[in-house]
Amino acid sequence: MDNNIERRKGGWLLLLTLAMGYAFAFIFIEVDGHTAHSWMPAYTLFWGLYLVAYYLCLWEKVKGKRDAWYLLGAIALLFIHSAIYKAQVLTVMNFFIIPLVFMLHAVMGAFDYPEKASLGYIKRYLFGWFVFPFISIDKWFKAWATILRRGEGEDERKAAHRNILIGVLCGLPLLLLVLALLLGADQAMDLALSGLLKNLPEISFGKIILMFIFALLFYSFIYSLAWGKEPGASPSSTSTVEVKKTLLPAQSFMAAVSMLLVAYLIFAIFQFAYLTGWKGLPPDLTYSEYAVSGFSQLLWVAAINLAVFSVGLCCTRPHKALNTLLYMLLAATGVVLLSAFVRLGLYIGAYALTWKRLLSLWMMIYLAAVVVLCMLRLLGQCALVKKGMLRLCALVLVGWYVALNLVNVEGIIAQSIFAMTDRQGGVLAKDDESYLRDSLSEDARGVIERSPYREQVYYESDNGQEENRR
Repeated sequence: MDNNIERRKGGWLLLLTLAMGYAFAFIFIEVDGHTAHSWMPAYTLFWGLYLVAYYLCLWEKVKGKRDAWYLLGAIALLFIHSAIYKAQVLTVMNFFIIPLVFMLHAVMGAFDYPEKASLGYIKRYLFGWFVFPFISIDKWFKAWATILRRGEGEDERKAAHRNILIGVLCGLPLLLLVLALLLGADQAMDLALSGLLKNLPEISFGKIILMFIFALLFYSFIYSLAWGKEPGASPSSTSTVEVKKTLLPAQSFMAAVSMLLVAYLIFAIFQFAYLTGWKGLPPDLTYSEYAVSGFSQLLWVAAINLAVFSVGLCCTRPHKALNTLLYMLLAATGVVLLSAFVRLGLYIGAYALTWKRLLSLWMMIYLAAVVVLCMLRLLGQCALVKKGMLRLCALVLVGWYVALNLVNVEGIIAQSIFAMTDRQGGVLAKDDESYLRDSLSEDARGVIERSPYREQVYYESDNGQEENRR
């Protein structure tokens, strides 16, 4: 890129990252609220400034990346969720999920990868968190030096305007700090000016330092993506990835997987015997206890199996029996997921949905989708899967999480509880009453209001309204 364009964009990047630091240090952490929703407007402002800075510097790289635009749309929907629904669980989760998706968006937008370069995605995603925010810190100081240094051919008038702007930018936070100290020192002045200054944020050295730290780290991060040279990259190109694979011996991998398959065969026999009623349970174990136990462990087992499958597919030397073993591993994973689904289904049928059970079901469906993608990858008939399994699984995960944000989850939970109550005689349990009334947000209210159990759930507020009418 032309040095003048880089210098000009670098100046805007400096200003925008300072605005990001200010938004975080003086707006976001100053929010006075006890719910996650009260923090969302300031959080949105912070990330909105980041997007302006990111696209300003990387537009030429990002504009043709469909994956990046898909992720940007997903991020927008996650922000919109908090404006539509009041569920605290998903809003709190989104506070942590949104930065993770932003990093995926940043990496997929800034870099190009050859097909099947899964390790390239992982490498750069980790670099985004632990390397890129630090390797271009010196550029932040050089940007300040460039602003302060008069350019060649610049006349005195332009230099004077630039110097005045620099003085205003540097003097404004100092002015606010001094004003805060003076107001604390003179009570009369404080009373006279408090009405004018009451909406100004509280200024402190700590917040100013925090602002500059955020500005420095995000400047380094975006500069590294836009113009920096990646550690370990060849001088000729930083946009492609060459992965030297150290392949595992096929015999070693197949021996390890064979032991897993034996364990899964034994597990499948027990599942068939007990879940079908072919063999009775041990005397100290009820069917309810058997059905509700262990589905979270089974999800972990399925995830481990998919990781093992990835090693066999990408990091193992070719062997004529390898694909057959991988098919068997996917089939075993399917059996594990089916068992988890049956157990969870019995649990939900007996005790209805809760957030934990619904999230377990959500993850189970995602893992089942990954199993299908892995099967398509083995068959080699899907061109989309051939372009990178890890990339596709990450995009599906983001899309599936966004789908969770687009529905009224707590309304679904309330409907599940009412359906269970109908099956059990139409008497709402006390625990369910308190859960519906105290644990769910306003999102569930519409479903509760339309149900025949409204008076049982809201009996306290109804009684209070009756007393007021009297």
